Amino acid sequence: MKRNGPNASQYPNIEVVRINNHLAIFYHCRKPPFPLVARDFLSRAIFSQVSDDKFVLVFKFIDEGTANDVPPTFAPSTLKLNEKRIHGEATVLCFFRRLPHNCCEFTYITKADIKGSVPKVVAESGLSGQVDGVRQAYKYFERDEEIDMRERDNFIAKIETTPPHTSDE
Repeated sequence: MKRNGPNASQYPNIEVVRINNHLAIFYHCRKPPFPLVARDFLSRAIFSQVSDDKFVLVFKFIDEGTANDVPPTFAPSTLKLNEKRIHGEATVLCFFRRLPHNCCEFTYITKADIKGSVPKVVAESGLSGQVDGVRQAYKYFERDEEIDMRERDNFIAKIETTPPHTSDE
């Protein structure tokens, strides 16, 4: 909303349909810097637990015309296609690995084609927006001091419960 403004009909960010607990379709439209027109993305999101401590989330772009699981009631942005918005293509891979102290390691890989004619400097500045979501998530969930304190407490508790070493001299 900070980037796109309050008009949710022009710049929606919605779950179109949840097919099951591991598959859903999402749609969002983004307002780029002037003079570019908006870009919208329709993606299939697939979530899988790989092992007890590893998870994968994949967003793969889909074309509205070939998405047979998109409900007929789906309404994209009210911005006119090819005049005020262009379909972009983005594929995102997110890998999560559970760590001690209820933390996780997060790896984010993306490939995007925003289509249209875009000056290089603008395209490169848009890449920073892709990684900005990772930075925002880190800031939201950041618990470095709490984790450090827990690790110190665990280390001290281990020292206090370890019997002293004695020699046979």
